[in-house]
Amino acid sequence: MVMEKTYIYIISNPAFKGWNKIGKTTDLLARLSCYQTGDPYRAYKLEYYMEVKDANIHEEHFRNISDDINGEWIKLSLHKIIKMIHKLEFREEAPYMFDKSLRVSHSTKKNVYTKK
Repeated sequence: MVMEKTYIYIISNPAFKGWNKIGKTTDLLARLSCYQTGDPYRAYKLEYYMEVKDANIHEEHFRNISDDINGEWIKLSLHKIIKMIHKLEFREEAPYMFDKSLRVSHSTKKNVYTKK
């Protein structure tokens, strides 16, 4: 049996400043299209997505971490959400590219994240 790819995604809309929606889907384009039909300005923006092993774990996590949550909309920075997704999926910090205050020091064994 072939498993369907599942994605966790983050969308935003300038009408809801500071809020991001976290969801799961097997079809990103179709999912985003559903939001756009409800917005005459077509202002929803796909901010980030990632294929994950178990999207239910991510959804449940975000429902339980904040008082500033309204359904799947959460008042949390995009940067923090991405870091949490990576931490849940890989049990590690998000790649340095998502944090401008971090830089990579290359060694022969592994990347070491250091503050600038």
